[in-house]
Amino acid sequence: MKAIVKPDADSYNIDVTDIFFLQEYYKVLSNLLYTNLRLVDLFVYGKHTNQKNHLSKGPVHRGL
Repeated sequence: MKAIVKPDADSYNIDVTDIFFLQEYYKVLSNLLYTNLRLVDLFVYGKHTNQKNHLSKGPVHRGL
């Protein structure tokens, strides 16, 4: 199953499974990035400040 993007002489044929794979890959990457940010959040803000201004609580609690 191919989807033609440009109807030119040099048209690109993109496989639908490739698009699906890229979406899944992006999801995994963003989840990993989010997990890493949460770990940095825990190590930097959790230990040294007694969980007072933990980033995951949002900007309202950050300054307390």
